[in-house]
Amino acid sequence: MLRVAGWVLAGVGVLVAAGGFFGVRTHYRAVIPGGASMEPGRPPGRTVLFTKGPVGRPHRGDVVLIQVPGRYRGEPVIQRVIGVGGDRVAGDRRGLTLNGRPLREPYVLHGDAGAGSPPYAVTVPAGRLFLLGDHRADSLDSRFFLSDRSGTVPVSAVRGRAVENQRVPLLLALGSLLSGALVLAGGVGCLIAGYVMRGRRRAGTPAPVPW
Repeated sequence: MLRVAGWVLAGVGVLVAAGGFFGVRTHYRAVIPGGASMEPGRPPGRTVLFTKGPVGRPHRGDVVLIQVPGRYRGEPVIQRVIGVGGDRVAGDRRGLTLNGRPLREPYVLHGDAGAGSPPYAVTVPAGRLFLLGDHRADSLDSRFFLSDRSGTVPVSAVRGRAVENQRVPLLLALGSLLSGALVLAGGVGCLIAGYVMRGRRRAGTPAPVPW
């Protein structure tokens, strides 16, 4: 029985560890920014985790991974959602307003929210997003595509939402790996004990009496 229990526990341990690893890979995507457009929070070279698959309705302030045919050579880029369908976004050298109110943007590099572009004012069409980089002086974003649907992109172009607390998926994966390792160790222990007991029983069995 010990050997049977050992094999079962070993199998469960491997499944738990593999499930945690592949679960993180299935639901999250790691991206390394190649440019400085999302400084200071997400500088080039630092890994950013994004959720995979449908992200629902993006909200103002979300950092998203987008892929837009005809822009950025079709490559995915990281930008921040400033306006959603129906919003009125206006910007100049002094900063941004959203629906007529000044927009507070503590994430912008050096607090220079109006850097890098001439004045603009757009109304975001339904089902689309107005996106900007956090480093306004070094970001190719919605401001530079105003002739194309006010620079907005469809919600369907979003490929993932940035995970603000990147420790959570890593801790989940680590917890699954440790749990799997513990169960696997228990299974190996049962297997060893089972084979040891089997060896002792064989050693204690009397030799058959010859006729």
